[in-house]
Amino acid sequence: MAINVEVRLSEGMSQEKLLKKFLKKVKNENVIREYLDKTSFYLSPSEKRRAKERKNKFLRQKKQW
Repeated sequence: MAINVEVRLSEGMSQEKLLKKFLKKVKNENVIREYLDKTSFYLSPSEKRRAKERKNKFLRQKKQW
């Protein structure tokens, strides 16, 4: 999911103020948090297998009801 943050330079606006405005928009839209959540989550192969087994066990039990 791509998030576009756009800030336009108004006449008489300094670059520092433009940068502050950009950083505020990025923070408010949680762009960095979403990126870190997507990229920093790692499961080892054994954890993936266990999660898959738990899911399948739950689905089997659900079918029996």
